[in-house]
Amino acid sequence: MEDDVMGQGLFIGLLDKIFPGLTYLPYFAVLALIAKNIFEFWSDSITARFVSTIEISAHDETYNYLMNWVSQNGISKDNYRLRASATLTNEGFTWSPDPDEKQDANRNDEDEDPLAKQISEMRSMSSLFNVKPIYWTPALGTHFFLYENRILAFSRGLENQNYGATPRQPEKLAISCLGRDATILKKLLYNARIDFLEKQKGKTSIFRATKLGPEEEMTWTRCMAKATRPMSTIVLDEQLKDLRRYLDPQTKHWYANRGIPYRRGYLFAGPPGTGKTSLTLAAAGLMGLDIYMVNLNSPRLNEDSLASLFQQLPETCLVLLEDIDATELAQKRGAGTSMSSQKRKRRDAEKISLSGLLNVIDGVGAQEGRVLVMTSNHTENIDPALLRPGRIDHTINFQLATSQAAVMLFKQMYDAPETQAEGHGSEKALAGRESIASKASRFGKEVPDFALSPAAIQGFLLTHLDDPDGALAAVQAIKHQKSSASDPQDISNGAESFSESEEEHDSNT
Repeated sequence: MEDDVMGQGLFIGLLDKIFPGLTYLPYFAVLALIAKNIFEFWSDSITARFVSTIEISAHDETYNYLMNWVSQNGISKDNYRLRASATLTNEGFTWSPDPDEKQDANRNDEDEDPLAKQISEMRSMSSLFNVKPIYWTPALGTHFFLYENRILAFSRGLENQNYGATPRQPEKLAISCLGRDATILKKLLYNARIDFLEKQKGKTSIFRATKLGPEEEMTWTRCMAKATRPMSTIVLDEQLKDLRRYLDPQTKHWYANRGIPYRRGYLFAGPPGTGKTSLTLAAAGLMGLDIYMVNLNSPRLNEDSLASLFQQLPETCLVLLEDIDATELAQKRGAGTSMSSQKRKRRDAEKISLSGLLNVIDGVGAQEGRVLVMTSNHTENIDPALLRPGRIDHTINFQLATSQAAVMLFKQMYDAPETQAEGHGSEKALAGRESIASKASRFGKEVPDFALSPAAIQGFLLTHLDDPDGALAAVQAIKHQKSSASDPQDISNGAESFSESEEEHDSNT
């Protein structure tokens, strides 16, 4: 033992002779650690006393406001530390850019370099034209920028919470400025919100329920924004005028002035492809409401999370429950209902009971100010308790298209676009001695009543885009179809390839 101590002493003495001062390095390391802790303490103290900060969680809609503003301003254009991404729609907590943007975000056309010009030329190729654009946002860390002649800091980091096996930790943002007055930061956020809402004009935002982690509650996430569809483009019968009158914003004020709870329930019932989802989008656009979609069959959803979701709803919105008849908890009960023991066990094991659903719709704690819309293909399968007045106040029965509806669809397809787009392929549509109105009338006479859905007719017309004469000549193919809307893809002449976004989804509802 003594030999070891002596050996170490000789070794240290030798090092000190060869490298004078080397043996004092441990003391320097301790002093550096102490200095670091002192610096962090004073830095945090100074920041807390002389720096104003506003933090923003990725779960909040304000995150979208700020990220949209950041992506469009110099903090992203002139920054040398950037994050490039072709998809910014990370599950549950990431900003979703405008899907209509087809060019690379933050692109500066004035300073376009040869590579950017080459990329622009490559966009003309059909294989590259529809690829997702690249979005540039500041990388993780702190970035400084000027706003109204003030130096502000934008910080982007990750939440410290444990979110389990999620693909990525949710982010958090912060904006800071020198001084104890946060007015400039609030002004920036207000302006960011105005810019964001200006971009959303004429669009209906659609939210869905998501769950960030196994220990987190479900929350609403904005998944897309669709162009508002005018009510005039919805080809429906006269009985739907009552719905349009009720959904008018002035009717909403009438209810509010008389103290009547503005809580209304609608059931859209009918065969697939008859316009249930299209009317929902048009109604939401008319009232300026966002749509909140709930999938009652989701394995992540239970009664507590459903109640929490309804409590998180904004003051006025439209809640959409699609295919309610396909949900076992909403199906009829009673002695007269034959149900296998296995199916009964599945129903009993449901995370959401019928009573739980009814309570969030019109129970004691039910929220006011929202419009509830349910869609169904088979109303006879729905439990009557779900359909009573107060829960479902008005039922709209959607039918297969009449001849008059076919006339309106024909005019909608060929009339308006052709009168506004001369020189863009409209010559063929405008050629001939007959007017569009006359051709539409002839088209309607060839389409039998209640034989096809509006989606089927529109799909057929889309196969004759910019060619009303061709559609009129081929209408005989529709006339000989079976009286069914369940197979709208078998119309004729390749109509199975039609794709119209609003009606494509509705063909399954």
